[in-house]
Amino acid sequence: YPQNSSSSSTRHFVRPTYYAGIMLSQYFGDTMVESSTTDTAERIVGWATKDTRDPGKIKLMLLNTESTNATVDIQLAGFVPSSGVYYEMKNPDPLNMSNISADGGTTINGATIDVTAGNVQSSINAIPSRAVSGIVGSKVTHTIPPYAAVAMILESGGPVDSTPPSRSNPQPTGTLPIDTTAITIGVETNESATCRY
Repeated sequence: YPQNSSSSSTRHFVRPTYYAGIMLSQYFGDTMVESSTTDTAERIVGWATKDTRDPGKIKLMLLNTESTNATVDIQLAGFVPSSGVYYEMKNPDPLNMSNISADGGTTINGATIDVTAGNVQSSINAIPSRAVSGIVGSKVTHTIPPYAAVAMILESGGPVDSTPPSRSNPQPTGTLPIDTTAITIGVETNESATCRY
């Protein structure tokens, strides 16, 4: 709407959801991949994608719905990142729905989006990335600020190991007596593996 009655220029007032849309369109992939959490209360939620336009990377979106910092451990199956960058969307007063300033205080890595006509994409392109520092093997540890969303782009460190582990020495062997009520089962593998039934 016009900034005042004597002005014909248009000024946009954006909410944090505008920034969320930017995070999804700029830093999230186009193909969802399986992801899960051990946080049954879903205080921290996350989604994982691959991107056909950006192969060799995993793109994550993580959300902290709590009022305190949250340190998360992300275990990646079949993907070992060598490096990564992240974009952190936060607001100094995220629960205040009456804040109608031009940017609402929301930032991505400390930058605001210039919503003046013709300046949006150039201000998005100017948002600096931050390096992910908590990569150890296929595990990534990251701290998410209160009520913040983090887009993380992880780059592969090499070929993915898609060969299943070999299994040997299954236990028990043979036929069990008919009155057996409990057994311990086991198998040996040639590499670290998770056994699931």
